[in-house]
Amino acid sequence: MNNASSSVTQQEAIKACTAQDKESRLPNIDELSSIFCNNTLLNVPTGEPYWSSTVQSATTAMYHGLRAGTRYQGGKNNHYPVRCVKR
Repeated sequence: MNNASSSVTQQEAIKACTAQDKESRLPNIDELSSIFCNNTLLNVPTGEPYWSSTVQSATTAMYHGLRAGTRYQGGKNNHYPVRCVKR
């Protein structure tokens, strides 16, 4: 698990993860919740929310705030950091 980019759209986030290697992908919203719960072990920066692969509609997707553990829905064109996971 690692950061792929500092601030991109959701579609760019998906591409940033798959560009790392064939095993990397953007985590879904539940995987991001798990990262939040295990943050002490994983040492993930908590200042900003991270994109998830969970899509709500054609124009919105879920992202997760790792500081407070809150899930959000926002426009896919918003810019947030990317955290990739291995399959």
